[in-house]
Amino acid sequence: MVSPHPHTPAGSRAAYESGSNNDFDPTESSADQPDDEPSFMSNNDALEEIIPEDDQPMEDMSDDEGGEPSSTSYRGTGAGESIEIDLINDSSLHFDAHTDSIYSIAINPRLPGIIATGGGDDTAYIWSSDAAAGHTSTHGQERSGQVPIFKLEGHEESVTSVAFTASGEYLVTGSMNGRIIVTRCVDAQNPKNGKAWKKIAEVQETEEIGWLSAHPAADVFALGAADGSVWVYGVEDGEVQIKQVFYNHTGSCTGGTFARGGELLATVSETSELFVYNVESGEVVARFGPEDARFNVEGGLYAVAANPAGTVIVVGGATGQCKVVALPTAGTQTGGRSSGARRGGSATAGTTSAQILATLSTQSESIETLAFSPSVPLLAAGSVDKSIVLYDTQRWTVRRTIQGHEDSVVKVQWEDGQRQWLLTSCSMDRTVRRWDCRTGEEKNKWQGHSDGVLGFVIDGNGRVITAGDDNVALVFEERGSAPVVGSASGQP
Repeated sequence: MVSPHPHTPAGSRAAYESGSNNDFDPTESSADQPDDEPSFMSNNDALEEIIPEDDQPMEDMSDDEGGEPSSTSYRGTGAGESIEIDLINDSSLHFDAHTDSIYSIAINPRLPGIIATGGGDDTAYIWSSDAAAGHTSTHGQERSGQVPIFKLEGHEESVTSVAFTASGEYLVTGSMNGRIIVTRCVDAQNPKNGKAWKKIAEVQETEEIGWLSAHPAADVFALGAADGSVWVYGVEDGEVQIKQVFYNHTGSCTGGTFARGGELLATVSETSELFVYNVESGEVVARFGPEDARFNVEGGLYAVAANPAGTVIVVGGATGQCKVVALPTAGTQTGGRSSGARRGGSATAGTTSAQILATLSTQSESIETLAFSPSVPLLAAGSVDKSIVLYDTQRWTVRRTIQGHEDSVVKVQWEDGQRQWLLTSCSMDRTVRRWDCRTGEEKNKWQGHSDGVLGFVIDGNGRVITAGDDNVALVFEERGSAPVVGSASGQP
C-alpha cells in the first residue's frame, strides 16, 4: 500500500550503537569478492548461521526477455476532460476510469485477470486486465481503456488500500476517513469469471487507515490506523466480524504483514515500535521500541517484511536503516496477552525471547519497501535514495546495490520458480523495471506513465499491472522493452 502523502524522511542515517555481538558493518560488502559460486542454505535454515563474510558472486543470466518499445498513445476521459498522452508507451492495455491518482492496486489470487484499484477520487474499481475487456489497436494508434466491471462508491475520501481475500471471493477497500467496505463476487452462474460484484458490508471503527493486508490462507484481513490501533477482521458467509483489536502502538501504525502462514501479524509505527502478535490468541510474541537503543530508528518505521519461514522480521525506517529481528519458534514465545478485542492495554518490553540480529545501515534515506525472496535467501530493500540493496539473509551482508532508478523506489517484488532471480521495481521516476539479481542487469524497462508509479501487481504470465499518480493503470507485457544494462555495485 502506498500512502497518498509520503512521509518526509527525518534526519540523516544514524549509526548503530549495539549492545550485542551481532553488529552489522556494511563496509564489509565492499571487499574484493571471490569468483566461486555461492552455496545457499534454504530460507528455513536462515537462522542457523549468521556470520559476516565477504559477499559471493551470483551466476550470470543466460536468457533475454527484452522486446521493442513502442510509442503508442492513449486517450482518457477522466473528470469529463480529454487527457491525451503522447510519450514512449510500452503498455499493451490501460485503465483510465479514475479521475485522480491511483493509490492502491490488488490482483485477485484465484482470478488473476481481475484487478482492483483505489484512488484519490474516493472510488474503487474492479476491472479486467484481459485484452477482450477493452479495445486495443495496432502499433502507433490510439486505443480506448478497459471497461470497468464494477464501480465501488461509498468512500468519502481517498481509497488508499485495496486487497482481495485469500479465496478471491471478497474485495476489501479502505479509505483515509477510516471506512472499510467489503464487496463480494456474486457471479453465481460462473464465479470463475468474476464479472459480478456486490457491496455487502461497511465498517468504520477508526478515523484514518494507514495500511491493509489480507491473510495468506483465510478470508481474514488486518489494518493499521493513524491512532496506533490494529484491527483484524474475518469474513464468513458474507458477515464481517472483528477477531482482534490491539491498542499497543503509541503512534500511527504505518505498516503490517502476516507471517508464518498467517499465524502471526507484525506491525510497525512512526514511533519506532515493532509488535508481533499471535492472530488467534492475541498474545504478543515480540515487542521492540525506541527505549532500546539498539532498535531505535529516528523518524520512525515505515516498512516491514517477514521471511517465508516466519522466523525473521525486518523493519525499515526513515533514516535508511533496517533492523533484523529473529522471532521465537512456535511453542517458545513467552509474551503475555495483548490488548485483545476491545480491551485496551499494552505489552511489556523484554517479555519475549525474540532477538535483534543485525542493523543494516546501507541506504541513506527512508526505506519504502522490503521484500524477501520466496525461494532464495535474499532480501530486497528499496529507498527514497533511489537505490535497491540486496542482502544475503544468511549472513546479513550486502550482496548487491542496484542504482538504476532516477527517483524514489516505491515497491519491489520477487518472482518464484524458474524466475526466482528476477526482481521487479517501480519508482517515482515513472518507470517499472525488472532486474536479474545475479548480475544486476536491467532486463526490462517499461515506460508509459506521465507521473510516478505508486504500485504494481504481477499476474501469472509475468505481466505487470501498475497504479499511476497520473490517474492511469497500465498493463505491460513480459516482452516490455529492450534490455538495458543497469548500474549495479557488487559481484561481477
